Amino acid sequence: MSAFPESVMVALMPTTGYWTEIDLPHMTLVYAGEISDLSVLDHNDLAKVTLDLASKYPPQILTVADQEVFGEPPTEVEVFTIIPSEDVLQMRDELEIWDNSKHSFNPHVTIGPKGTRPALIPQTLTFNSIALCWGDNRTVFAFTGQVGVLNEG
Repeated sequence: MSAFPESVMVALMPTTGYWTEIDLPHMTLVYAGEISDLSVLDHNDLAKVTLDLASKYPPQILTVADQEVFGEPPTEVEVFTIIPSEDVLQMRDELEIWDNSKHSFNPHVTIGPKGTRPALIPQTLTFNSIALCWGDNRTVFAFTGQVGVLNEG
């Protein structure tokens, strides 16, 4: 079960989560809003875009920039801020029409509640898949694009 069972997002999924205390480690590319505000057709369109991104891009190896605290008390969380690749920025651009967030795009992964610090802080994180998370339902696609080659289509 997710912490946001009524929310919709497209997110990069990491290969490992030893650094986090949350059940679904991820880096959100776009928060699309609440399920109740979207239709089945929206789900299908988002799934198509997500699959297309998976086929265009290779796995992403992203640099951890810093450890910060996001949010307001009492719900503050520790995060690793991430330096986005050009690929990540292009993926975000393709998804931006779905953006329903109150916050600007700030690439990060959540570690856990404020005060959480993993014993081993990674220098990079590898994301080998992209997921459409529609509440508790996840459709995950492995990145299959080649490094340095963006498929035309």
